[in-house]
Amino acid sequence: MLQAIETVYNGYRFRSRLEARWAVFFTCVDVEYVYEFEGYTDGNIKYLPDFYIAQFDAFFEIKPYTGKNSCVDDVSWEKAVMLSSLSNKLVYFLCGEPYFNGFDILKYEGYILGSQGPGVPFGSDNFYFWCICPDCGAIGMQYNGWADRNKHKDFCCIKDKTKIDGTLHPKLTHAYKTALGMRFEHNGNVPNKAWT
Repeated sequence: MLQAIETVYNGYRFRSRLEARWAVFFTCVDVEYVYEFEGYTDGNIKYLPDFYIAQFDAFFEIKPYTGKNSCVDDVSWEKAVMLSSLSNKLVYFLCGEPYFNGFDILKYEGYILGSQGPGVPFGSDNFYFWCICPDCGAIGMQYNGWADRNKHKDFCCIKDKTKIDGTLHPKLTHAYKTALGMRFEHNGNVPNKAWT
């Protein structure tokens, strides 16, 4: 059985390079995270989520892309349901490498948004993407990458407009390239020059 390589980055020892790449992405878009902050249990199920991000008041779980409709198995969904129910917080599944891809969201209300994974999909509200407001720089994860849905700063001039595509913001593009190009060997933690 293949095992992920533990990787050190930004003062954390990540269980995999995939998790470390997402940490690089978060750093590049100025999203502060805490890795494996705390474990949780309901008495039967134990769960240690990968990231907690206070800015979104949510947990983020990183899963490798499996080539299937969903990268989230039944056990992972069960743990996320428990955590979301007990904490009243969202649990986000980020599947695969940091890239222009959507992700699954498990909401506290029990609806699953995203790919057709285990559980009951919410239906039409698929395809969430990272997006940044071109005016005020507010980052979020919104349906179709519509940055007008982000939580904006008071001075933002686009907050009353609709369907502003924020998926191709230069900061996001830089973050994806830096995360994918990061070389972690020998404590280098240096972006691959080919990507910068």
